[in-house]
Amino acid sequence: MNPQIVRDGLRWLVAKPVPTLLAGVVLALALGVGTVAFSVLNAAIFRPAPYEDGSHIVKVSNFHAQRGSDFGVSAGRFNDFRRDNRSFEAVAAFRTFNQTFVLTGVDEPELLRGARISRDFFYLLGVSPALGRTFESDAEDHSVILSYALWCRRYACDPKIVGKPVVLDGAEYAVIGVMPRSFKTYFDRPMELWLPLLDKGQSGAERGNGDLHILGRLKPGVTLQQAQTESAILDHQLAEQFPATDNDLSFRISYWWPSITKGARPTLAILSGAVALLLLIACSTMAFVLLAKAFSREKEISIRLACGASRASLAGAFLAEGILYGALAGTLGVVLAFWGTRSIVALVPESISIPRLSETSLDGHVLGYSVVMAIFVGLIFGLIGAFSIIRKDDPFVHLGGGAGAVVPNTLRNKARNSLVVMQMAVAIILTVGTGLMLKSLILTTRVPLGFNADRLLMSEIQLSPGVMNQPDAWRNYYREVAEKLSSTPGVESTATVSPLPFGDEAFMGSVSSPASTNKSDALIRYISTGFAPTLGLTVTQGHPFLESDYSAKSDAVIVNETFAHSLWPEGKAVGKRITVDSKDAYTVIGVFKDFKDLNRTTPIMSEMYLPFGKDVTPFAATIVRTKSQGSSLSTAVRDQIRSVDRNQPVPKVRPFTSFVSDDLASSRFFSVFIGGLACIALLLALIGIYATVSLSVGQRSREFAIRMAVGANRLSITSLVMKDSLLIVVGAEVLGVAGALILVRFLSTLLFGVKPIDALTLAVVALLSGATALAASYIPARAATDVDPAIVLRSE
Repeated sequence: MNPQIVRDGLRWLVAKPVPTLLAGVVLALALGVGTVAFSVLNAAIFRPAPYEDGSHIVKVSNFHAQRGSDFGVSAGRFNDFRRDNRSFEAVAAFRTFNQTFVLTGVDEPELLRGARISRDFFYLLGVSPALGRTFESDAEDHSVILSYALWCRRYACDPKIVGKPVVLDGAEYAVIGVMPRSFKTYFDRPMELWLPLLDKGQSGAERGNGDLHILGRLKPGVTLQQAQTESAILDHQLAEQFPATDNDLSFRISYWWPSITKGARPTLAILSGAVALLLLIACSTMAFVLLAKAFSREKEISIRLACGASRASLAGAFLAEGILYGALAGTLGVVLAFWGTRSIVALVPESISIPRLSETSLDGHVLGYSVVMAIFVGLIFGLIGAFSIIRKDDPFVHLGGGAGAVVPNTLRNKARNSLVVMQMAVAIILTVGTGLMLKSLILTTRVPLGFNADRLLMSEIQLSPGVMNQPDAWRNYYREVAEKLSSTPGVESTATVSPLPFGDEAFMGSVSSPASTNKSDALIRYISTGFAPTLGLTVTQGHPFLESDYSAKSDAVIVNETFAHSLWPEGKAVGKRITVDSKDAYTVIGVFKDFKDLNRTTPIMSEMYLPFGKDVTPFAATIVRTKSQGSSLSTAVRDQIRSVDRNQPVPKVRPFTSFVSDDLASSRFFSVFIGGLACIALLLALIGIYATVSLSVGQRSREFAIRMAVGANRLSITSLVMKDSLLIVVGAEVLGVAGALILVRFLSTLLFGVKPIDALTLAVVALLSGATALAASYIPARAATDVDPAIVLRSE
């Protein structure tokens, strides 16, 4: 490239530094946000599966014909599939449900999440241990493999850890290996240790409990359809061989990694769309600045053309300016993205599941994206200026007029107005999205819980299997916890419940009644006698549990109103008999008024409540109501629970309202995120309108002076300017509302109590944005009337 062209581009770049700098900062910010968004997408979606040849790994699930849904595979069916299927290089199974272990023999017992895996699990994933070895069989007795993080956190990265014992749930296990730092699983939650698939005494032929997840690696050249066809033949054979358990079951095969990222795609699409709109409006702002600068050089360009300069060299100077602009903004954007990547990871709540979010980084692909975007944006901006030169037919037009001559430029006005319309439309789209999210959030917070959450503390308690496997020890533990908490100063009442309210776990049962032809699926909770008074629940029929209801012979059950209305819509529920899963019979002794215990937005389901301790459950929570508002008893409650058994993990005690608040984390995040982008977009749009009207007023100053000289008043001049602004605002409103109607389709899954096409929100946003836009244009319009015709026309 000719050095003179580069020098001209650089000179034009630094000319008028204030607007150039402001526009460059806006563009850099947008490119930085875009880079952060792409880094999240790259980590979650675009990167290949983090395992060797991950595109050939499939998941195998059971499909139940009668239920019409997928679920886990039993150990017996897994072994049949592994033995008889010829489409796979390797087949492995793992179990994550209820796989928690208490690590003792350290300073403080710690609850660890792990998995039980078959012998080929790591081989299938193509991962070798950093130390030691992996399992050689499905039932290797008392062996454990540690994650790299657990090895370093608890054992100081001791290279001699292999062969040493660790104590899990009171039993001693020998460490046989440590996985590398880079190895991570994305099945459920982070795994910190792995044990053999079959515990001591377990059989690999069991066919009833389907709690295994199956992975398979396809052989080279074998397609998914071929593997599915072979599995269908195996389905038929197993159905004939085991009609009691396998008759309605069939293996369903699908690619594994896309199934992990599938749930995050709608969320990522919304975030990416919002970022793309911000990038669009920032680019339009930048284009507006460059257009204004290009039009201000018309006389210089005309002189150069008249002196023999070629259009190609001048167009090259514009391109050089644009590329330099994009390069500088892109560099600053990357710097901002380094900081923003960590920030966005920290801001995303846990309730929004995005695979590999913590692994988000600015790798080569992301930096390549930034470079391409910066160059593309620079070329576009350069072409804008270059196009204005190529279109210039007669350079002498700008040289022949006297002072103050006005040369009409329809292209200039159309380009400028189109950019402002686009800016305003994008701002309206984002503002509508923000309005809908805020309205949804407000409506969600107003949903009545049905109980008093003030002055409540809750602690989730997870016990070691050593206690879980002994029903009497399990019941005694919770009895002692309740007694200690009840005697704690400042505690008004206490209750125990399983599973915990506003948690992830749930027990379900199919319920029928001899007194009703209706059937219902119901949630099952186990509660202590203090549950109703501690939460402040209302009993609409009958009475809550008494101490006598906790005997082994008791068949008492309490239901909620939704349950009662579903089975006995026209009669009383108290005294009615129900059967759960066609085996356990109970008598209803009371009815609770409906209350929210899953989350605010889920419709209340049929629920039944059994006396706590009737069955041993893997997870439970203790709820405490304090005597005074604002009293801090968290430490005392934790210490009391801890004192019952110091071999159990230290419990976490939180205000009950924090569990309820976690339910709103996703809505708050999207509201703040989209709202922030909307504010930036609206501010840029208002600046664009102000700049457009100001530029127009400056160019028409001679026209306004002549009009005022012949008798036009201030109102007529202001109206003339505002008329043009009104056309811009109306065009932006139409385009923005149309775009918002498309956006709300993607937001519909995030809204509660709000219709995607909410007329009130659309009207309010349209009125407010229109009013602010007209207000922004009124200031320069009013300034147009302050000119002195004698001064403006002095050169005529």
